[in-house]
Amino acid sequence: MALPPPTREAASRPCARSAFALPSLSQIVVVPLSTSIRGLPHEVVLTTAEGMRAASTLKVEWIRAVDRRHVGPAFGSLPEQRWREVRDALLFVLGLDSLDEL
Repeated sequence: MALPPPTREAASRPCARSAFALPSLSQIVVVPLSTSIRGLPHEVVLTTAEGMRAASTLKVEWIRAVDRRHVGPAFGSLPEQRWREVRDALLFVLGLDSLDEL
């Protein structure tokens, strides 16, 4: 099943760990962003201080693999501590672990 190209710029420009964005892969894993912050325990909120145009959250429950041709250039990177938050949120939504804050 082929997905259409993203229609919003934020959805098409990843913030990636360069070690995992291997140029030889035709598909890459992405976690979409949303400006709808609901205060859910698994949300990883990114702020304007971190380079976002507006406060946004990583929608870890929407993780997917997409064709590299539909993804624009990376717009930034996260410090290692923030990647731990992403990992913990992914584990939580997959039911593989729990968040320390709960």
